[in-house]
Amino acid sequence: IYRHNTRVVKTMVGKWVKFAIAACILFDGCVCQYGSPCSTAQNCTDPSAPHCAIYFVDSSGGLNTRSYTDTTPDPRDLDARGVCVECQTDCDCGVSKYCGLGEWTIPKVASKNTGTAGAKSDIEYRTKMKAIELYGTAFLNMRIRSRCFDYSPPSGFCSVHYNTPSATIVPQKNADGSTTSSLRIANRNVTRSVEGRFCGKVNSWAPAFYSCSVSGGMSQDIERCSGGVNDADLTTGGMFQTAATCPQWAGYRDSTIGEVFANPACNQDDGFFTGGGFSFQSPAVDFVGSCIAGTCQVCKDGDTRCMSPSDGGIPQLCIDGRWRGYRGNGLFRFDLGQNGVQYHVEAQATLSAAVFTALCFAAMLCNVYVGVATLRGNERERERVRFNEKMEAMAAENSPIVVRNASSAVNSPIRRPSVVSLASPLQAASSKALSLPPSPFPSLSLP
Repeated sequence: IYRHNTRVVKTMVGKWVKFAIAACILFDGCVCQYGSPCSTAQNCTDPSAPHCAIYFVDSSGGLNTRSYTDTTPDPRDLDARGVCVECQTDCDCGVSKYCGLGEWTIPKVASKNTGTAGAKSDIEYRTKMKAIELYGTAFLNMRIRSRCFDYSPPSGFCSVHYNTPSATIVPQKNADGSTTSSLRIANRNVTRSVEGRFCGKVNSWAPAFYSCSVSGGMSQDIERCSGGVNDADLTTGGMFQTAATCPQWAGYRDSTIGEVFANPACNQDDGFFTGGGFSFQSPAVDFVGSCIAGTCQVCKDGDTRCMSPSDGGIPQLCIDGRWRGYRGNGLFRFDLGQNGVQYHVEAQATLSAAVFTALCFAAMLCNVYVGVATLRGNERERERVRFNEKMEAMAAENSPIVVRNASSAVNSPIRRPSVVSLASPLQAASSKALSLPPSPFPSLSLP
């Protein structure tokens, strides 16, 4: 009885949890956190996961007809499936952060279309639905860009940025036994041999063979997977030991619809995967730094990112090997470093222009200071000369004049008649205070 009651309680709790999740999806009344399903950005209400990353769109419903024989269109809405994530590009993150692979993985996906999907027979319809299902198996548990991380470039000695571009021809065997050659080009090829000298973070390395999942009543007859895990038909070819993301292959075979196979190829760089309604990115390399004089940096001085309004996020400029918020030209005394500037032409030119402008401004200030000092000195000199001249004139007015009479042997000092002044008493007192005593030298005699 106890066990029965426990199972009943667990069942009821599970149903209520599912009901709450369904209510969150149908209504915008709750917060859809990281990893919650969505179909538009409006479904992602949590500020920590505001973006809806669409990874699967089933458009087969738009091809529906009334029946396999009646071609009158009977379309259904697109079935878009996404997930609420923290970011989709580096610009969605903060300054000096990047958008990398998160913990969320692609779930099992199958089409919900119960119409004709544009097929002319039931076998054709089942084949289309099986192809979507097999791609869902191939991409199962693959990760996408969804989380923001701090940069952590390797601290050891570096010597490579990226190897030269590579072009690899990989043979693939078709269901009818024929072989098709597939050309795969990688502009940024990183091999396992340079892993320790590479300025970046590698998520995965390509294996020697694809893994293969088969099903159906005649799965043993699927030739591409019949040889086991080391079947030559499953080789990744020149992708082996390179930085790449490789999905698994999936096949189905029975006596009714025959063989259906999904064989998406490994991808380097950002790893863009499509097929069966899927469309998403699963990068093999999370971020790529810059190797400067044997030292890894997050970025190359002078580079910019998120500058266009369409990019979103915060405009950033690379200074001293790391991203900083873009403020004008980005050159400030507290954030311009010397490390790496000598290896970057743009940084040298910008720094030279800034230094030249500063020197010109300093020279202009020096010239202004010298000019003002010279004018003030000349003005003081003119004031001193005027003062001395005034003092000499006032002294001359108050000194006695001795006139010698030819008929008299006595010198009679004659003073100049005083001049009646109409000046104020204050000016008179001032003049008296400035008068000098009589000259001690002998008076002059007129002949």
